[in-house]
Formats: sequence, C-alpha cells, structure tokens
Amino acid sequence: MNPSPILPVLLAALLPILASPVLAAAPSVEFFSPQGTVKGVRQAAARFSEPMVPFGDPRGASDPFVIDCPAKGRARWADPRNWVFDFDADLQAGVRCSFRLHEGVKALSGSPLEGNRVFVFSTGGPAVLESRPYEGRYSNIAEDQAFLLALDAEAERDSVLAHLSFSIDGLLERVGARIIEGPERAALLKAAHWDARERVLAVAALRRFPPDAMVRLVWGKGMATSSGAATEQDQVLAFKTRPDFTAKFTCERASAQEGCIPFLPLRLEFSAPVSWKRVEKSSILSPSGKRWKPQKPKQEEQAEEDEEGGGGDSRFTTFLSFEGPFPPESELTVDIPKDIQDDSGRALSNAANFPLRARIADYPPLAKFPASFGVLEL
Repeated sequence: MNPSPILPVLLAALLPILASPVLAAAPSVEFFSPQGTVKGVRQAAARFSEPMVPFGDPRGASDPFVIDCPAKGRARWADPRNWVFDFDADLQAGVRCSFRLHEGVKALSGSPLEGNRVFVFSTGGPAVLESRPYEGRYSNIAEDQAFLLALDAEAERDSVLAHLSFSIDGLLERVGARIIEGPERAALLKAAHWDARERVLAVAALRRFPPDAMVRLVWGKGMATSSGAATEQDQVLAFKTRPDFTAKFTCERASAQEGCIPFLPLRLEFSAPVSWKRVEKSSILSPSGKRWKPQKPKQEEQAEEDEEGGGGDSRFTTFLSFEGPFPPESELTVDIPKDIQDDSGRALSNAANFPLRARIADYPPLAKFPASFGVLEL
C-alpha cells in the first residue's frame, strides 16, 4: 500500500512551528489592593505574576513602587511575588495615595514589567460616624434641635454649608443648615460629654421643624475635606420630632359612656415634662366651692431632700393626680395656670381647652355597701 503523498507535506509545514520556542507572558502586577474609594485602609498590597526578589531573605531588595501618600508606613516583601505596605495607623477620610512602578523595574528573571504601572486609591470624603441625638425613628428631637456629628475627618466649612441639608416630611424643598461655633458649641459638647472629642461638628437647621414629623439630616454627596476628597453619595440620618406639648385629662370609668368613678383619682397627663412649681396651683373645683389640689409627686419630695442636702434639681413631672372621693353625679371644673411651659419652654398647645368640665358618675352598686358582701343581679 503506497503512503499518502499529503502526509510529508503536512509534516514539513508543522516542523517549524513545533521547533519554535513558546512565548511566555511578560511579567506584570497581577493584583493590587486597594483601588478606588475605600474606607478603613491599613495596608496596601501588590502581587506580581513572577518572582521579583530571591526566595529566602528579601529584606535587602528595593521597593518596586514610587509612593506618593501623606500617610506614613513601612514597605516589605512578604514572599518573592507579594509586596505589602503597612500604614502606621488606619487612614482617615480625605487621604489619596498613589503607587507608581519605578522606571526600568524588572522581574527576577530580568524581564521588564508591562501592563498597568500606576495604582491609586482614596479614603473618600468625610463621613458621620456617630450623632447626638442618636439616629432613630423614635428619637423625639426638639423643633429647634441642634446636632453633634462625630466625623472620620474634618469637613471643609464651605462644603458643609453647601452639602448639608434637612429633608422634612410635608415640605418639598430641603432646609439648609448653619454651623454652631463658640460658647454655644462648647455647651453642647459638654452636655453630650464630648468636650474632649476631636472632629465633632455642631449644626442646626435654618428653620424650626414641625412637631411630630420625620426629619432626615442629609450629609450630601460632594462633602469634602480640606484635601479635596469628597463623598460620592448621600449619607442620611433619620429622626422624628416630638409631638406638641399638650395636657390631657383622664380618669377611670365603668364604661366609655359614663362619667368618672368618684372614689378613684383624677389625672392630668402632660406630653412633656413640666416644672412642679408651674403646675402645683392646678385645681379641681366642685359646684359647692370645694377645691382639690394635686398630690405632690414623689420625685418632687425627693428633690426637696436633695435641695436640703445640696443635691441636684429633679423637680419635673409628667402628670398630676387628684385624690378623691369626689361628689357623685356632679360636674367638676379642672383648671390649670395659664403660663404652663414644658422643660424646653414650649407653651401648652391646647391651653384654650382649660378650664374643662369633668363629669362624675354615681357610685357603682358594690361600692355603696361598706360590708364584705355584694348583690348579684338577675
């Protein structure tokens, strides 16, 4: 059987290819971290595709990068292919670092490095780490609330005024902010026990918040440090304002349609703390002219003892209790002083409801018998 004439031709064509050496990829930086915008950086690391230093003790090898970074640190070779730069401390916001390969740097094999030669990262703009008051849906902030913001880096003043705002439910436009400085800021820091902290910004809205509304502090995109590093997205802290300062009359009733039970206490409840001295002249008056005064709260009695002993002043209450018995089947008048204010100086929003009428019911059947027996109705 004669061999095929095609086989010698194919072998002649493949021999030069099989005999040529395999071209290896040029050495390069295979991996570098971090890159882009990253928080909490403590180390930079590079991995090379080929060994760069001898195996064993690479301490005498030169660094492959020219480092442009304001933060101090120390470079070392972890092994022949992995190089790391350990910063002396975690980097705060506003730091930008560049790592550029030296010109002419070569792998251990003698081949020059190719591919990407510059690696850059930034710790970004300033962020809010903590706030006073605490963020939360049920924080009950005041209508003129001041905020303390602990930052991870100092924010540039003009940037704060340009990018800090408040979003309020019911308002289409955002409300701007002002920076609190001087003695007012010092007093806020002292009240929050932050007087020794650094990078704490005190701010407030340019207008009062409505009561009982959701309020969002918007630490806006573009907030920058003095180095120019800026935030890339909004940071939002949510709060809720406290409700209006009101007073509400309450009592125990046998049913919702009946009057107050005559031998149980009558109460006035306040939506915010009030000074006992402001409300102790409140009274309940019967048609015959009899007057009931509120019972002194236990905290007020304790405050008097503290005052005598040089202690603090805790003379605030959130309710008044009037002890009976009250005349059955009567209508009483509940009156309070006109100048009542809460602990923030707010006037009573429903003061026009006072004096108000309180209807007292008759004694329940079992309450009319002094002996230890009762009557069961059919």
